[in-house]
Amino acid sequence: MGITALRFAVLRYGVMPASSGGKLKTVLQIVAISIYLFPLGLLPFTSVFIWIAHGVMAAALAVTLWTGLTYVVDAVRLVRARGADGGKQ
Repeated sequence: MGITALRFAVLRYGVMPASSGGKLKTVLQIVAISIYLFPLGLLPFTSVFIWIAHGVMAAALAVTLWTGLTYVVDAVRLVRARGADGGKQ
């Protein structure tokens, strides 16, 4: 929600499109949550699947932090660039 708010806040300076990192994050979250929700008690090696889910969710967290930082840096650059020319495109 924070990145969405940031994108709306800088909208007057320009459009910040969704990044491929954000899309990757969503896919990783969906995979991890799907594994968590799957009835693992029916499978052998349940603990292995839980560790895989943890690993995928950790990867989603890392991508989330990285893309969040990237969005903030891009927003600052956009505001500085458009702010210098009065917001004209």
